[in-house]
Amino acid sequence: MDPPDMVKNVMSRESITKMLVAGMGGSENKLREIFKLDLFGFDLLVTSEKREMVVVDVNYFPSYKEMSEYWPKLLAEYLVEMHLVRTKLSAGTGTGTGATTTTTTTIA
Repeated sequence: MDPPDMVKNVMSRESITKMLVAGMGGSENKLREIFKLDLFGFDLLVTSEKREMVVVDVNYFPSYKEMSEYWPKLLAEYLVEMHLVRTKLSAGTGTGTGATTTTTTTIA
């Protein structure tokens, strides 16, 4: 591919994010189930022709640097929710299935 064609195929960060969110189709929940993780990140490769997505890396302790303004609040909410779930479990008053989980996708 010559440089002019490469430039034509460059997508904006916003259009990439929209494409990924629309194309995930619950894949993040499947990864959560397979790896038994609540907070994690994963890397995707997207084919240039068909825009197919392939997970190439799952990080159980990913970097949240792209979420610097949101991360402290999300982490606090997650920790409070997990504390409440575990408190209910230890008291025998709940199943613990209502935990809210957060998944981040880092687009490099």
